[in-house]
Amino acid sequence: MKKISYLTALALAMACIAPVHAQGFLQKLQKKMESSSLTGTGGGGGGGSTVPASGNSQVVGGKFCQQFFGKPFKQKKLGAQPEAIVGKYFKISPETDKILADGVYVAHVGTFNSLRLHIDDLKDIVVRQLVDAYLANPSIPMMAQVIAYAEGGDGFTPENGPSEQTEAQTLLAMMMMQYPQLTLDKGAVLPLLKQSQSRDSGLARTFVARSHLFGDYAAQDINAFSNYIGQAQSKYQVKLADRTIFLALEKLPNWRYRQQYLDLMRQSQEMQKSFQNQQQAARGTDLNGRALALMREGNLADLLTLEALGAGPKAAEIKAKAEMLRKEASGEANLIKVEVGASDDAKLEIMKMAAAAPAMDDASKAKLAEANRIKADNLGNFYGITFELAMKFWSGDVGGAVETGQYINQYARNTCQLINRQVEVAKQSGIPEPQLDKTKLGQSML
Repeated sequence: MKKISYLTALALAMACIAPVHAQGFLQKLQKKMESSSLTGTGGGGGGGSTVPASGNSQVVGGKFCQQFFGKPFKQKKLGAQPEAIVGKYFKISPETDKILADGVYVAHVGTFNSLRLHIDDLKDIVVRQLVDAYLANPSIPMMAQVIAYAEGGDGFTPENGPSEQTEAQTLLAMMMMQYPQLTLDKGAVLPLLKQSQSRDSGLARTFVARSHLFGDYAAQDINAFSNYIGQAQSKYQVKLADRTIFLALEKLPNWRYRQQYLDLMRQSQEMQKSFQNQQQAARGTDLNGRALALMREGNLADLLTLEALGAGPKAAEIKAKAEMLRKEASGEANLIKVEVGASDDAKLEIMKMAAAAPAMDDASKAKLAEANRIKADNLGNFYGITFELAMKFWSGDVGGAVETGQYINQYARNTCQLINRQVEVAKQSGIPEPQLDKTKLGQSML
């Protein structure tokens, strides 16, 4: 008979006596303990985190930057014009495409935070590729693809998770929450999520739970929240579910299951560390200030890149414009907008110059190599900022992050686009390619 560790036995015993709402949390805890006993590594943290790396993505920023380019997916043949398909759920006007692009990284407070933050919890690979592609090109035709998958995706249901169509319906509900100003019927969100959760979408079930916690898409009901959140991970791990439990532990001192979850969490060092990391990130008060400093550093690297590519006058023009706007701006939020504007200007010119493939002498190559080194290090540090921003949203402690979050994400998008292009230029020029510090990236992840 196979022996099991004391901790595994404890988890199994607790699973037998705990109410049904705690089973998802317990199953995850049990798996972590079994893994720990089998590998002999002790409790919790070893080897479980995934560090973003270039891998097969062809992007130096790896998983972090992949969201800004989109992954391949098979487009469906549409049965009508994209505007007609999208018009069943969203308002259509000449401004719709602009609103989709402008609002793709806007963060919200409540049941839903932001598309970018919830991608990893979409179980189906094709649907994750679909939303990646949408983030790279937020538009009516791409939204029509989301709806086509939701209405006619592969209905095959795996043993431990939702079908492609079910998770596409979850994504459609997420789209409706991402763009509340365009959604024709806010009341359609909850029924869509409930349909998906009944078909084993852990993310949809978590959203239903959160809707009862926040009271924005459903009646506020802590008992209903407890029931849904306890079952959210019954089939597979859902990161947002754990973070929602952490939120409830922070915000609901009289939650009837509070002590039970605290006791369970103490049995897992990894869960405890995740909780502590979330608390620390959420309580940081200088996020905007640090983001601003990193943006300025990155923008200086962009000016250096332009000089290396032979566009010194254009670099001087961008620098002068930014300095003038900084003098007129007040407050960190407005200063962040200035830096994003400078980043937009520099990105446009760098992409033009890189496309022209200018000849560079040794001095210019050395300057570009230094700019690449600074930019890669800057992106590594900025990853920590965007991660911390996400933790603020997940924790419910958003403060001014909601206001500046879209600009921080826009800057990250610019940086990823540039770093990817600069890899190609570096290869062509025979200089070292920009490399991210994977250890630094790994330390920023839960």
